[in-house]
Amino acid sequence: MTGNEITYTIINILTRFGFTDDSRLDPDQIAFLRDNVRSQLIHAEYNQTKVVDNAWMQDLGFLNLTPVNFNDDNSIPFCECIVSKVTLPDNISLYNPQSSSDSGLKLISSCGTRQFYYYPIELLAQIPKEHVRNKFYYYYKIGNAYYINKQMDKVRAIMVLNRPKDAAVINTEFVSSGSLVVGTSYTVYEAQVVHNGLGYNPGQTFTAVNANYTGLGKVKTTSRTSAYTEDSQYPVQGDMARQIILEVLTKEFAIEETKITDVKNSSEDDEQERKKAITP
Repeated sequence: MTGNEITYTIINILTRFGFTDDSRLDPDQIAFLRDNVRSQLIHAEYNQTKVVDNAWMQDLGFLNLTPVNFNDDNSIPFCECIVSKVTLPDNISLYNPQSSSDSGLKLISSCGTRQFYYYPIELLAQIPKEHVRNKFYYYYKIGNAYYINKQMDKVRAIMVLNRPKDAAVINTEFVSSGSLVVGTSYTVYEAQVVHNGLGYNPGQTFTAVNANYTGLGKVKTTSRTSAYTEDSQYPVQGDMARQIILEVLTKEFAIEETKITDVKNSSEDDEQERKKAITP
């Protein structure tokens, strides 16, 4: 389900119970309540299972790192070393006591071969330069600022975000003819395509003036990232989407759960199907 589908399902059900636009039915307010309930349900499920569902994770794409030292940022406890810094949105912290790390956060090098792991700042500051630990990749966090113990240009962040709209949408699929978005830049792959009467060879780009193209080639959006919108897939599994709807209706608007049978039954059916799928 998309964010809008969840929000307007809640609004549509509320209107059946006599709520009007004067009764807190602003879509932005409903979306705020929806996101808060999602955070609570993710915490509850993780505390019970200690498993992070991939549906919760969102990719922020490649982010620029800034080299800083003690003179630039007094949050850094080392007076000589240069580290890399990036500021990230609020995430839902899913603490794993076994690894003493946040299971809802992955920081990966731009080449994808290295993952950074949390290490307490007070211990990181005490590692001698010649120590073997200096070969490993660590980060520590102060507020929303993340400090990495290596000098790098970019990092990739994959997180369970508190507000899904803070993420980017990664576009990696080929776009079929009829689905081009006017004004968007596309890159050609494999063979020539013809758009608006002009031919484009592999590696060339064009800006769409209509939704169609012909030829044996394929196209992708030139920019692999776009902003998350309320029409993007909402980052939860299907049964949790319906749980969110129920929680908002019953706890925020005091509608009795027994009166919302359709939503409840669909949620229970989805949960049973999910359990069957993961049972060996």
